[in-house]
Amino acid sequence: MKKVVFLNNLSCVKEIFNKEKGRGCFVVFEEDKLLLEVKSYLNLREDCHEIRREDIFLSKKESFSKVYSRAMTCFIKGIYLDEKWGLNCLSKSPIATSLVNSVIYILGLVEILKKKDFDFLLVLTHDVDLYKQIKQIKLQDVTASNKLSWNFNFKERIKKSFPVSIIFIAFRVIYRKLLCKFYLKTKIKFEKEYVVVMSLLNYQCFGREYKDIYFCDFVKYLEKKEVNFVNFMEVCGGFFENIKNIHKYKKSFIVPKEHFVSYSAIWKCLGVSLKYYWMGMSSKNKFRVFDIDCTYLVEKYMEKEFTSTRFFFNLFMFYSVGCLAEKVKVTKYYYPFENRSFEKMAILALRENSQGTRIIGNQHAALSLKHINFYVDDNDYNSMPLPDKIFTTGQITESLLRDEFNLKREIVSEGCALRKKTKTIRLKEYTGNIKTILVILSTDIKEYCGILNFLNEAMKDIHDCRVIIRPHPVIPLKNALDISPFFDFEFEEQKGDVSIEEAFDMADMLLYTSSTLVVEALTYGLPVVYINNLDFLETDPVYGHKGLKWNISAPEELKKVLEEISVMNQESFIDCQRKSREYAEQYMSTVNEECLERILSKN
Repeated sequence: MKKVVFLNNLSCVKEIFNKEKGRGCFVVFEEDKLLLEVKSYLNLREDCHEIRREDIFLSKKESFSKVYSRAMTCFIKGIYLDEKWGLNCLSKSPIATSLVNSVIYILGLVEILKKKDFDFLLVLTHDVDLYKQIKQIKLQDVTASNKLSWNFNFKERIKKSFPVSIIFIAFRVIYRKLLCKFYLKTKIKFEKEYVVVMSLLNYQCFGREYKDIYFCDFVKYLEKKEVNFVNFMEVCGGFFENIKNIHKYKKSFIVPKEHFVSYSAIWKCLGVSLKYYWMGMSSKNKFRVFDIDCTYLVEKYMEKEFTSTRFFFNLFMFYSVGCLAEKVKVTKYYYPFENRSFEKMAILALRENSQGTRIIGNQHAALSLKHINFYVDDNDYNSMPLPDKIFTTGQITESLLRDEFNLKREIVSEGCALRKKTKTIRLKEYTGNIKTILVILSTDIKEYCGILNFLNEAMKDIHDCRVIIRPHPVIPLKNALDISPFFDFEFEEQKGDVSIEEAFDMADMLLYTSSTLVVEALTYGLPVVYINNLDFLETDPVYGHKGLKWNISAPEELKKVLEEISVMNQESFIDCQRKSREYAEQYMSTVNEECLERILSKN
């Protein structure tokens, strides 16, 4: 009889080793100060070895995305409510929800428990739902026990007992609407025809001049052509500060999504959110992935979303876009396409309130095989809200969407990278020496901790390199350092006011695991190194490229790559730079007026 124990504290581990005899192993599903302490203790023991979470369930790695997607499509079909599209956990996005990772962990545990030869398995996690899901699967000759320490969280308890946060967010919408009413002066006329460009508004939009984060030159082109358009914005950061900036920059076409929404729509949105807070939502179908029933997990994630503000946020997109379509004639609706829940709610609103609107998605960032939210199963076309057209950043991403993510040819067309700099970029000079490593952090805290722990090991044998860490603008590095504070290597944090061009000029090499910036680095002719195996799914946006790029899977491999780059002759280096720039240009095509006109007129 095998035993699997879920735990998160060192005292329980010591207690288990005092009682248990035989061969043990352990797997770590989260990385924080507490669990890393337990991991360090276990690594010192000779009677217990680690199974890396990156190595679990490898036999099904290639087919996981399609199988998971089909299982989710089947589960969604059992829910006969349009509001289901407002749930992040049903969108298949591994960025918007951690359900994907939880399912992978369950499938991995089942495989370990069936195949590995040991007497007991320790699972280091804080997630009690993993334990409960394993208990429901009822594996033969396996006993599961829960030794997780439970800390009382007053805030979470209140949230589950009473919808305080949902009511608060509804009143915040009213407050924002009032700010728009008193401080915004728009020239938008009701009943008139408009092109709508939905985007994100934050401090990065306001520099020497206004710049739309996602649509950049396209918005400038609309201004130049004197097209009637609305920049329909999701405001991120200080709302009042952004309202003042709109007024300061005299951009009357910029309108936060709270501006058009009616008070009755706000109350409806709150009412529907409260309905599902109390009553929930269920499917008549099971959620089975590789014949393993993971229904408990997906239902728990649905429950968490209904009791948080995430569902309200996505549902509000339906009501705000619906009110916009009632007040102006939306001829075309452009938005950043990631196939996420709030996008689907906006599409539903337009199809209900403005049937003649042409809906166009802008695939704006690099793609990796981890982005399974982009995958559209053949059965999804009958029900999933999708745009009429998607224009891509270039030729390579067009092929990826069609061939890897199963999007129909008539939907996808090659466009250009609207976020890409249009100026001519000089290739990085060959130095034959790596003195400065630029490390890009991008996706989430899990990725931050993974890269930092990887570097902590890798830099023990590297003493003459300067390490610069550039975190994502909205995810502070401090959040990861608070979780994993045990780092021996020296590094500098690069602040957000340093432009990416300046960052590339400082660096001799780029280290990454998922960032879109790798494509821009290849354009500059900067050597790039992908850290593999930090995730079960492939996170490399340029996994098909073999130019000025190296892959590493273990910390000790970084030193070997540095040595390999250093001994390259100038001719080989420049040849690789040329190939990488050509690849990057096909991945993210340069913006020109012909492409902008095609996006405006032919989509």
